[in-house]
Amino acid sequence: TGLKVKYVNSDNPKDWDAAKQRALANDAINKKIISKLNQIESLINSDTITTILTTDWLKNIIDIVNEKVKPDDKFLFLNACSQYIHSKELKLAKNTLASYNRVFALLTEFIGSDRPQIKAIDKTFMLKFESWLKISKNISSNTAVQHTRFIIIILNDCADNGLEVSKLRKYKEKPTKRDKREIVRLDRLELQKIKDLQDLPQHLENSRKWFLVGCEVGQRANDLLSITPANISNNRLRLRQQKTGKDVVVPLNSETLDILKEFPKKCDIITLNRNIKTLCELAKIDALVLKKAKEGNVEVLKEVPKYEAVSTHTMRRSYASNYYTLIPTALILSVTKHATETQLIKYIGLTDDDVADAYEKAINKIS
Repeated sequence: TGLKVKYVNSDNPKDWDAAKQRALANDAINKKIISKLNQIESLINSDTITTILTTDWLKNIIDIVNEKVKPDDKFLFLNACSQYIHSKELKLAKNTLASYNRVFALLTEFIGSDRPQIKAIDKTFMLKFESWLKISKNISSNTAVQHTRFIIIILNDCADNGLEVSKLRKYKEKPTKRDKREIVRLDRLELQKIKDLQDLPQHLENSRKWFLVGCEVGQRANDLLSITPANISNNRLRLRQQKTGKDVVVPLNSETLDILKEFPKKCDIITLNRNIKTLCELAKIDALVLKKAKEGNVEVLKEVPKYEAVSTHTMRRSYASNYYTLIPTALILSVTKHATETQLIKYIGLTDDDVADAYEKAINKIS
């Protein structure tokens, strides 16, 4: 702040007022230039927020004078959020982008008619937003903390682009650790119970097909439900994962190929998720498992019948756990696209004894 704009016209000294250190307003062009330079000087001197002066900062002021951007837009936090999401539209996974848009909508509602600058977003703001999510929007503590991490992403991006941010950029607190719950997966005997169900109505029969195929190909529900007969050739399923952008080729066994002879009809995740629970209930898959449930605004662990805890994610976990002892882990990783075996073991919830059992089976097979 307190900068002065010095007007210089080296082309024609006669147009320069040495006493006032300004150009003379002796023609229309000079008048226009003087007017704009006066606006630039005024904006510079009225900026009480920016302390780090950069080329981008000055360019933004010039763009404001030239009416290319609205005043302060570049320094508004919500504008920074919007620009970041727009810049990532073609780079982020569909679910991640949807999550960012969801948080942006919540931030917009939380901020209301205020126009906070990027520099004004600090740890206090983030904690207030987190509290508002839990109290006003009835969002769980874990999800609320995850939503606040979006603020860190935005401020890091602003800092990387030369904009001034608060110390929140160094806020390293991690989301609260989730209570441990059981990883729900179905073994071969439980899957057989679903296969043995008779006289199912058409909508459940269609969901059973998707579910059984899902348990054999190990893909996320979004990827599974997007496949068509065109994705299958030479008894192999070929697709590109939406989340990772990685290509996957999965050999299909004869039983899965039989199911796909009459290709299942299109189905959305919500419908499939609901029908999976019904199928498992009909198949009497009702052993008690721990599931997170909400009581008021507090998440607790409750014992529920297994059919209440199954979901579309159960397909992928069932695939990985059922094949873990049957085929080399590297081949499973080529299908699930987990980076390491450690990630895979954690994902399917194997205990040390489970891994030891698998090791023992492998040794016995070699013997």
